[in-house]
Amino acid sequence: MKSRIIFILLVLFFVSCKKKETKDVKEVKIANQESNSSDVDQDEVVTMNAIRTNYDTLVNRVKKKGDEDAYLELFYDFKESAIEVRTDSVMVYAKIMALQHNYERGYYDYLQALYEKYNVDYSDSSKIDISKLDKVSKKPIEDWLKLMLDKKIMTKKDFDAIKR
Repeated sequence: MKSRIIFILLVLFFVSCKKKETKDVKEVKIANQESNSSDVDQDEVVTMNAIRTNYDTLVNRVKKKGDEDAYLELFYDFKESAIEVRTDSVMVYAKIMALQHNYERGYYDYLQALYEKYNVDYSDSSKIDISKLDKVSKKPIEDWLKLMLDKKIMTKKDFDAIKR
């Protein structure tokens, strides 16, 4: 009886190990397919694993195609990060989406990241006040606001509501 139980356990052990090896092989094949994708510029990509490839693919789709879904996935991933990482990372991709692909949300996401970076309370858009910032901190915000006004992303009324 004991020998049968040991035999069954050994068979189950080897079968479970075999399935795990198969799963790992499938993951490697998927990672290779993603790295061979035409969306990814192989000169810019350093693939460490499937997760990294996915991130690189999203970045390339944002940079080259202005893919809104890829941008939003990156955006929400960054929003879960620490504030220091979040603001700078969001600013990079929001600026690309805004200026290169004329994506309206990118303009506002970049502005929001600027507000976070310089500790401006933007919870109530009618009470945004950048007048207390020093000139160096205020300049990028003012420049971006003027750009948004010039490109008609922001209305003159909203622009004037911000205390300078």
